[in-house]
Amino acid sequence: MQKLKALKTVDQGLVYQHVLKAPGDLPALPDSGETMAIPVMNRREGVMVAIPVGFFPTQVLEEGNAAVHTDMLGPSTQISLPAVIEEEDGSETAAGYDVDVLLVDFSLGILDNLRLYDPVTEEEGIHSFCQGSPEIYPAPQQLLEASTQHWRRN
Repeated sequence: MQKLKALKTVDQGLVYQHVLKAPGDLPALPDSGETMAIPVMNRREGVMVAIPVGFFPTQVLEEGNAAVHTDMLGPSTQISLPAVIEEEDGSETAAGYDVDVLLVDFSLGILDNLRLYDPVTEEEGIHSFCQGSPEIYPAPQQLLEASTQHWRRN
């Protein structure tokens, strides 16, 4: 529960990119097994996280859509959102194009697989919203709006 309270989410007005390492029992497509991730909102039993499309195989996502709330990977949905570029000073600039995003409802167990992204120390190979450009991610306000709609449906 402490990790959940410490997690910075978009619905709190905070955008922190994280790195999600695929849990051992969930296969991931990139060799690194890691992807950029943005925690969007949390709930008592879990957290909704935005990740780039293409990290989890389709079969894993289909199983997640049929999961019960105690499973690690729950329902997900794919959307396209305007992209922003995070500048060196932390400000965001519209990129002028959209990125594909997968909104995933994870159980609290996923918190052990999330770490803050550090652009100085992270190695290459992390799956990102725009390959090769981890500073590009979905626009936070649109991400929050889309996530809220998705969460209400599930």
